[in-house]
Amino acid sequence: MREQLCDREFVMFHGYKIFRDGTVIGKTGKVLKPEKRARRGGGFDLRVQLRYRGSKKKWTLQRLIAACFLGPIDGYEINHMDRNTTNNRIENLERVTPSENQRHWRNQEAQL
Repeated sequence: MREQLCDREFVMFHGYKIFRDGTVIGKTGKVLKPEKRARRGGGFDLRVQLRYRGSKKKWTLQRLIAACFLGPIDGYEINHMDRNTTNNRIENLERVTPSENQRHWRNQEAQL
C-alpha cells in the first residue's frame, strides 16, 4: 500500500527549501545545481551538497526528496517507478525494502 504523500509544496530542511519536483533552493535563495554521481551497474544519480552546523553532506536527490516527503528512509531504498533515475519528482519515488526494490527491477527487466 502506497503511503499518503505530504501535500506541502516544499519542506524546509536545515534552511534549504526542498520542493516536490526535486528542486532545491539554497540558504541564499538560489537554486542548487545537482551534480552527477555514477551508479553501480551504469547510469547515474543526481546529488546536492548541503551544509548544516559547519559540516557538509552530499545527498542524492531521491533520498533527500523521500526523506522530506515520505518519512524516515534509514534501512530503505528509494525506487524510481519509471526507472528514470533523473526523474526525482515525489510522485515518481517510493520507499521500499532492498528485496522489494530488487523484485521491482527484475519484473521491469522481464517486461523489456
